[in-house]
Amino acid sequence: MKKEAFYFSHDYSTTNDPKVQALLGKFGAKGYGVYWRVVEILHEEQDHKLHLKPYMFEAIASTFKEEVELINSIIDYAVEVCELFIKEENFLYSERVLQNISKRDKIKEARSFAGKKSAQLRLKQNSTNVEQSLTPVEQNPTKESKVKESKVKEKIVTDFMERNIDWNKLLLFFNKTFNKNNKVFNASNKAKYLARIKEGYSRENISKSMLKAYKDDFHKESNHKYCTLEYFSRSATLDKYGFDATKNNSYIPTK
Repeated sequence: MKKEAFYFSHDYSTTNDPKVQALLGKFGAKGYGVYWRVVEILHEEQDHKLHLKPYMFEAIASTFKEEVELINSIIDYAVEVCELFIKEENFLYSERVLQNISKRDKIKEARSFAGKKSAQLRLKQNSTNVEQSLTPVEQNPTKESKVKESKVKEKIVTDFMERNIDWNKLLLFFNKTFNKNNKVFNASNKAKYLARIKEGYSRENISKSMLKAYKDDFHKESNHKYCTLEYFSRSATLDKYGFDATKNNSYIPTK
C-alpha cells in the first residue's frame, strides 16, 4: 500500500491525558512508544487505518525489539481500556489523526490557491507590460504574429517562475548550510522546486526547511548525507521542516 510521509504535531503535554497515563501505568515507556508508533503509522497509511494483520504486529515488535504478544497486549489495552483508538472489524483508527489529516489538507489547499492567485496576478501584470510595448501591427496580429505572441506569453510564464527562485543564491545557501560543494542545479531538480512554488510553497519554506534539517538530530548523526538538493524539493520535506509547529497549551486526547 502506498504511503505518504509528512510532519504532524506531537503535543508536548500528552502525558497529562488520563488515557495516556493509564497506558503508562500499565506498560510504562514501552506502551507510550508503541502508542506513538501506531499514531505515526495511521498518518502514513493511505487510508489512515492500521490493518490488524500479523505482519503489522511483527513489524512493530521488530521496531521495539519486543515479543509480538506484548505488542498485541498494548494495542488491545489502548483500544479497550484507554479508548485511545477505535477498532472496527480487522482495523483500527483514530479520530484525532483524521482531524490532523483534514487540517493539513485544508492548509495545503489554501496555500496552493494563494500561490496560484499570486502567480495569475503577476502574470497578468507582466502581460499588460508586454502588450503596452507592442507596435500597432503587433496589437492587431496576423496568424504568424499570434504564434509569436503565444511564444512571448510562454516566455513570460517561464521568466516569472524562474524569478521566484534565484538558483545561484539558493545553491550558495545550501552549500554554506551543509558545508557542501555542489556546483550546479540540474534540470530535474529545478523542475521539482518550481513545482513546489507552483503548489504554493515559498522560498522561505525552502530555506527554513534546510536550516531546521541541519539542526535535526537524525541528520546530524548521519552527517547530513541525506540532505541533498533533491531532498528539499519534496513536498514531504517542506511539510516536515518548512513550517513552525503549533504547540497546544492543553492536550486534546486522541480518540
